Amino acid sequence: MSLISRLFVLISLVAGLQALPTAAAPPGEPVDLRESTLRVQQDLAALEMLDEQIERAAQQEHEALVFRRDQRIFRTLQGMDQLLSDVSELPNESPERSQTLENVLPALRITAQSALVRIDELGARIVTLQTDIQGQTGAELIRHEAYLRALQELRLRYYQALAQLIEGRTLVGLPDERLGEQILPQLHLLAEAMSGRIEITGRGLRELGQRASREATNADLDQVIADLSRRQAADLDQLDTIISVLQRLGADPVSYR
Repeated sequence: MSLISRLFVLISLVAGLQALPTAAAPPGEPVDLRESTLRVQQDLAALEMLDEQIERAAQQEHEALVFRRDQRIFRTLQGMDQLLSDVSELPNESPERSQTLENVLPALRITAQSALVRIDELGARIVTLQTDIQGQTGAELIRHEAYLRALQELRLRYYQALAQLIEGRTLVGLPDERLGEQILPQLHLLAEAMSGRIEITGRGLRELGQRASREATNADLDQVIADLSRRQAADLDQLDTIISVLQRLGADPVSYR
């Protein structure tokens, strides 16, 4: 089953939520699940429509539409998080709460699995691109580096979304079903690799800085230092994001600081 096919299954899985009556939550404010449920259903319908467009799209439009689909997936994940937040306002003893969680649990599982599949797809594309970049120079290198960064940041957004999903499950008393155990090793590996790259680049910058002090008119050297500094800053930003996700998952990222 494709990524979007999995997500579209959620429409039928959560449709039963609309039939649930409105419940009351302290301090007397009504909790109406219909709005958050409807949003999820609408987002899933939009995803299915976009998936069909991607299948018919010309090759030159395909990649841009896939990125657009990622944004819609994130919106759907946010909607699932809002639904869980709304459910958390229902009293623990409320039959509406237990029934809603029973109905939405399959949807949460499929959503998480779909995100994991997309992370794997992005990881494979990143590895391929990193190999292709070797030996490139000039404008071609800059273009591919920018694309590589976009893919890496997109993958991190999926990790952030999964961390949010785990927090939402915890909020309503649902176990994460080992989702954290699945992504923690991946995040630790990314953090280790990123930390190593930052350390190597830092050493290179220090050596180049010493050389630049002796070659004040070397424009090529200045350009190399500027390029490495830019990459270093981007790597540090990504490492900060990884550390933040690790902390949300209860891990200790002190060794990566």
